[in-house]
Amino acid sequence: MSALSAPPSLGAFLLSRSPPTPSSTWIREMTKDVAAYSGVYNTVLKGKGGKEVKVAIEEDYSSISKRVWDCSVLMSHQLLHCHLNPSPLSLASRSVLDVGSGCGLLPICLSKFGQLGAKECGHLVATEYQDGILEHLGGNVAANGGGVEVRHLDWFDPKSVFDAAAEVDTVMMSDCTLDPSESPAIVTAFEEIVVASWKGKAAAAESSGRRTDVLVGVCVERAGTASFLSLARERFLVTKLESFHPEYRPELNGKERYAVYHMALSKKVLRERLGEEVTPEGEYSLEGYELLD
Repeated sequence: MSALSAPPSLGAFLLSRSPPTPSSTWIREMTKDVAAYSGVYNTVLKGKGGKEVKVAIEEDYSSISKRVWDCSVLMSHQLLHCHLNPSPLSLASRSVLDVGSGCGLLPICLSKFGQLGAKECGHLVATEYQDGILEHLGGNVAANGGGVEVRHLDWFDPKSVFDAAAEVDTVMMSDCTLDPSESPAIVTAFEEIVVASWKGKAAAAESSGRRTDVLVGVCVERAGTASFLSLARERFLVTKLESFHPEYRPELNGKERYAVYHMALSKKVLRERLGEEVTPEGEYSLEGYELLD
């Protein structure tokens, strides 16, 4: 049984809500203070046995790709919460490709999980598409001790997507659904990466049982979120996750502001793209990790 084999009560884990907290003091996007996004952003990851790791991210308000966005903070702590507890969303030994990494908070936090009393993630890759942003991303990775490969990926460029599509286990993206016109390219990029990874694992006779999936964090108020989800559901089985770190909730003032979705290519698309010889016999469950007969 692989490290990602589903523990008991998988559905309950994914769909049960953690108790709400009285405040959302970690949410910064509602502030009008420009200075809040200049300098260094710090977050503390808390692990087992009182272990803690601080991640420090240099920010620059001049670019939206050089700021820490709240959704990446939410995902970082949510995934750590899943990683430290029995969960089908544990990233233990899983390779991760983060798309649109910005200043790098999410992949950098993932690189610290092994220091917090849990098994390390697998190979981590952070991606961006402009030289200046890549340089800023690489600087933050280096300042936090490395452990993350930085690569170029432009979801509008098929060759760029193909070059990044190694045998990855999990593809991630946080808060990149700002523009509805970009939604088709993002969904297509996800599909191409997942398909290429499936082909690579099949060619290598991958036997770990790992299946390439996608985790996407969104701000529900962004202009492109609805179109992205609509297009994604045409090709993927999409499940909204409802289990969060108890101190990092997706609501603000009682209203949902953020959401995180698990996505797995549908059986129909797998057959269409890979053929019967590669497609698993069973259908993905909504959780995307277990195959149903």
